Amino acid sequence: MTNLERFSSALDRKPVDRLLTWDFVDNEALLYDPERRLNIGLSYPARAVPYLGIWLDEGGLAGQYNIAPEPATAAMDRLDLARMWGTSSVLEARGTLEWHLNITVESGGKAAGLTENGRLLRS
Repeated sequence: MTNLERFSSALDRKPVDRLLTWDFVDNEALLYDPERRLNIGLSYPARAVPYLGIWLDEGGLAGQYNIAPEPATAAMDRLDLARMWGTSSVLEARGTLEWHLNITVESGGKAAGLTENGRLLRS
């Protein structure tokens, strides 16, 4: 049984979606869970990774609820659409792309923002 077969019935039950930003110029994503008073921040170089995908699962995948922010090099999951909209990226043969990702998890009140190196800003 493939992964697609295993999860296809779960995906049909409830919404699972992936959103992508357009012309993302910031280099941070900050999530806050008010129930747990938990900040989760990501920061990365927007010039190297200019888009942010957000995968949302509201119970559609095996009854799990989650959100997954994903820095991305293109604005779409389909290359044909990314090319059509002029947002595809190209990595030449034997080419490399280096970038960093800072992940910050901290409890407390809602942060006002996030610095480039991943530190939470408090108001």
